[in-house]
Amino acid sequence: MIYAAKFSGRKLNASGIMYPISTHCYGENEEAARLQLYESHQDIMGLKLELRPIVTVGDCKVGDHIYRVENERLVGHITPHESSYQVCDKSDIVCSGAYANHITCRNSAGILVPVATDMPCIVTPA
Repeated sequence: MIYAAKFSGRKLNASGIMYPISTHCYGENEEAARLQLYESHQDIMGLKLELRPIVTVGDCKVGDHIYRVENERLVGHITPHESSYQVCDKSDIVCSGAYANHITCRNSAGILVPVATDMPCIVTPA
């Protein structure tokens, strides 16, 4: 499962001041997700975890900010230019051809692109 994490802390093996951090972590439950954070961060204080269920683009609403998921993991570190979208237009019109069953989204560069309705993603607050 994917969790959104907010806390004060610092990167692993860093010294200096602690600062607010927002990131995502993974685990079968909250405790496993909390422990996974310690693989990359230290001095974690005030931790708040929020489950981000995996849905499909077709389940999202216009205006939702979404991040692409593959194998139950976010792909932003692998393909940052193809991982973040905002849902712009949902149409009930059934089309055929290359863009059948797609929803218009704005990618992280601000360009409108067709995105498959069955693409797995998580929804994040705007």
